[in-house]
Amino acid sequence: MEQTPAMAMVLAKFLGLLLTITGVGAAINSRHMMAVVKDICERPAAQMGAAFLPTLVGSYVVAAHHTWPNDWTMLITIIGLVMLIGGAFRSLFPSIWVGLLRRWANPAILSMGSGILALVGIYLLYQSMML
Repeated sequence: MEQTPAMAMVLAKFLGLLLTITGVGAAINSRHMMAVVKDICERPAAQMGAAFLPTLVGSYVVAAHHTWPNDWTMLITIIGLVMLIGGAFRSLFPSIWVGLLRRWANPAILSMGSGILALVGIYLLYQSMML
């Protein structure tokens, strides 16, 4: 697949929407998200789903946009790699991942994480819409 500026714009819009909606949704519904985390920790099928989806999205982003330019589009590659590696880690080491998830499952970390997701998403949307 040829790497073009148009592909970077499409991926920036896609990831921007995904991260913004996920981050804002997690911030607004923090109690529900804590229940989701608890459910994932207790259900192996949910763990596999939580491993598969970021692996799928990360694989596509890395395959479509594996470049290291000296501009904001490098963030697309970094997000893709983080998703791919995170999903692979969840698949390969589910018990370690669930232990980390249980340890980090608290409202303060959820708030910080959801805020970071939303800000990165808004940044990607801004960049992709301005050019």
